[in-house]
Amino acid sequence: MSRQIQIAKQKNTRLARGLIWGAGVINMALLFMMCASTSSGTVVPIVLLALLVDTAVATYAISQGLVFELLVGHTWKKVCNGLGGNFVGQGRARLQPGLSYDFYGSFKKTKVVRDKIYPKIRDVRGDWNNWSGVIYPMYSQNIDDYNKQADRFALAFHVPYVSFEIATNGLIRIRAGRVHMPPMYGFQE
Repeated sequence: MSRQIQIAKQKNTRLARGLIWGAGVINMALLFMMCASTSSGTVVPIVLLALLVDTAVATYAISQGLVFELLVGHTWKKVCNGLGGNFVGQGRARLQPGLSYDFYGSFKKTKVVRDKIYPKIRDVRGDWNNWSGVIYPMYSQNIDDYNKQADRFALAFHVPYVSFEIATNGLIRIRAGRVHMPPMYGFQE
């Protein structure tokens, strides 16, 4: 019974991200409804409805720890960018509008740009002193790539210890904190 209660108390940042995305879609729909409306009496209820939905979603996201997860993710991307190599990949090609001058003396209207992608860090739980999360690695990465750079991640997150281990679902678990945390083991009572 206590295991079920413990699972229910876990934070759900994935749902919070989805709700924020859904609230953005609802806000866009309400904006189009406001633009299509001819009477000025419908603007106030639409704005109040948008404020009500946004307040509820923001309250839920903050209570689930999404702000902390986003801050950790920001630092994570900066460290991965600094490490380069196997920690930075190329995203999809997109066209960037604008004029560019090429070697032959002609102007081109667009150019192809590739965004940088990094391993994702999700399900971050804890505080700045001790926290853990799940890393979605990029292809061709393994646990040794992360363990070789553990001291750099520890320095960036201002903690003395960072450890990486294989999670049960094939992802990588990161543990960062003031006290060295040993890897989990199968203990039976």
